[in-house]
Formats: sequence, C-alpha cells, structure tokens
Amino acid sequence: MSHAKKWLGLGISLLALAALVPIAAAQGMPTVQIAQNPTLGNILTDSNGMTLYLFTPDQANMSTYYDKCATAWPPLVVAQGDPVAGAGLTAQLGVASRKDGSMQVTYNGMPLCYWFKDKQPGDVNGQGVLDTWFVVHPDIASMAINSPVVQLTKNATLGDILTNQGMTLYRLEKDQPNVSTCLGPCATNWPPLLIAGGEPQAGKGVTGTLGVITRTDGSKQVTYNGDPLYFFAKDVRPGDINGEDVGGVWYGVTLTGESAEPPASPAPAATPASSSSGW
Repeated sequence: MSHAKKWLGLGISLLALAALVPIAAAQGMPTVQIAQNPTLGNILTDSNGMTLYLFTPDQANMSTYYDKCATAWPPLVVAQGDPVAGAGLTAQLGVASRKDGSMQVTYNGMPLCYWFKDKQPGDVNGQGVLDTWFVVHPDIASMAINSPVVQLTKNATLGDILTNQGMTLYRLEKDQPNVSTCLGPCATNWPPLLIAGGEPQAGKGVTGTLGVITRTDGSKQVTYNGDPLYFFAKDVRPGDINGEDVGGVWYGVTLTGESAEPPASPAPAATPASSSSGW
C-alpha cells in the first residue's frame, strides 16, 4: 500500500488535525506553559499556545481514551526526554506510557491532550464537552472563570456530589446561609469557587439554587442552596476528595445541599460465644 493510501485510510479529520494541531511528538521536548484566557483565567497550553485538556475519568498517570477518542483528543506526547515547564509552572510534570508505547505528558498525574476543533492558539472549544473534558488550570486558586458550571458527578466513595471542572466542591458546616466564614489563611487552603463574570450555571441534574455572594475582599463566590462553595487545595486531580471530613466540618456537597459522607461500613458479624460443652 502506498504512503498516500495509508494516510487516506486515516480519514480527512485526522489529516486536518495533523495540519492544525501541533502534536508535541514532532517537537521533541514540548514546553507546558501558563497562558491567560479572557474567560477561563490561567490555563495550560503547549509551547505554541494550543490549549491543553484533561479527561475526568482518567486515573493518575493513566489515560483511558484511545482509538477514535484519541483522534478527537490527541494526547500531548514527548518523543524522548522529559517535558519542560514554562515560567511560573511549579506543579509536577511527568510522562505516562500509552498502549502504543508513546509517552503522554502529565500534570499532577493528569494526562494532557488537545481538542481537534481548536484551530489556533487561544481556542478553548473543548471546554466542558460532555461534562468530562476541561481545560487544565495551573492550580485551583486560578479557576475563577466566567459563568462557572456546577455539575453533578458520581464519586466512588461519596456517591453523587457537586463538582466544578471535575474538581470536588465542599461546604463548611460553620458557615451561615450566604455568609462565608473561611477567610485569610483558611481561604488559601480552601479556595472559594469564584465567578469572574456572568452567572453560575447548573449542569445536568443539578436542581438546587445557585447564587453569588460578595466576600470581604470584594470577590464573588458561588453558593448552592445558600451554602458557599469551596475547593480543597490538596485536591490535584478530578475525583480527589482529600477534603472530606477534614476537622469534622468540611464535606463534599450532595444534590440536596447536605454534606456528603461515605456510607457506613457494615458492622462485623458477632462471634458466637463458646459453649461450656465445647460445641
């Protein structure tokens, strides 16, 4: 089979993708850098300014999208060596092996990829696709965006909880309705879900009331049924719930707005007492 026929077999969409999206394998050692997006805040891009995404079902250092999915979401890969972090990027960059042996770049363990409908630097057309694909922010504190979407996500431990861009949202039991008491150093550890503009949006299945309050520093925080919503700084990947039950006052948020708690473990079966007859 000729070289031309092989490429034809891959389909027109893949050809267009190769032309428009700078796959990092051709660059040898790509730089992952921080870029400022007018609606999404600080996000990660490759060295050419093309937006990088994560897939929330992925596990730490393990990509779950292949075949046609990987055609639409081409992984950011390195041909050899390690990826290079751009200025101001302090979290860990690494690589994870894919089924074909290529090495996909990871950020805090999250495999990074492109979206084939992004045509030029600055495009973020993959944001929120199927409620599972999101741009990657350098840290939770920089996730203040326009019209953030509060989503309902199934967690293996807590059940259905609220998330934003795949990251778990928490409530503080000490807060009063529409009043945040987490200020100063507390807000460093528990960054509030901030809104840069517009109105908060409810994702599929989210039926509670979303609102916005003004914090003491003038920033705008999203609320759910009157509860101010927060992230936890030690959550670094979608699915992390490291903030659950911290101090006995921080909990993931359920659809009703109540605190999410892991199901109680069944009590161990009672051990029959030994009989005097030795039975």
